[in-house]
Amino acid sequence: MADTRGVFIGDPWERIPTPSYWVVGSETERLLGVTKCLEWEDADVKVIRVTDDATVVLELQQELTAKDRGTFLLDIEAALKRDVDEAITVYLQPKGDRNALRRLRGIEVKNV
Repeated sequence: MADTRGVFIGDPWERIPTPSYWVVGSETERLLGVTKCLEWEDADVKVIRVTDDATVVLELQQELTAKDRGTFLLDIEAALKRDVDEAITVYLQPKGDRNALRRLRGIEVKNV
């Protein structure tokens, strides 16, 4: 909803409805659209999963600081929303525990 000045008023967490063509299309078609967009953006990421509810799960192929990673993912999500579909939400594939000391001590960290 917009007021007379063009300012958006509403729930910022409201999910944009997934368009029917995204739901009807196969996972291969969705994956192809996302992959093409990421190639244009020259993003060094691997697409893990593209679901029918417009969720895109990515894995970074490079090491980034937390600050740079957040900005990078926001830029990727903006490009996907602009070029593929505005309902897309980007998630990052969690990496396992890479701490060598915990592994040597036999401590196992489970991802929930």
